[in-house]
Amino acid sequence: MSYEVLGRIDAMSAELFAEGEEAERIGKLADETAKRMKEAGSIKMLQPKEYGGAEVHPREFAETVMATAALNPSAGWVHGIVGVHP
Repeated sequence: MSYEVLGRIDAMSAELFAEGEEAERIGKLADETAKRMKEAGSIKMLQPKEYGGAEVHPREFAETVMATAALNPSAGWVHGIVGVHP
């Protein structure tokens, strides 16, 4: 397991945390957060490589979802739900 996406999430942890507070205030995932998650590759983690995904082990996906949720609960929820339905 390479944990590349987790590394990208860690690198943007301060931003994700701050955007989590905004998400609570506005009642939805902030647009900037959705953009960051897409750039990090978190949404396509389970998608097969032949379709542009990372095809990671489910454990790596779960650990990345948990790390995301610890920083920003809204982002973690979206990551966990949308990430299994690319």
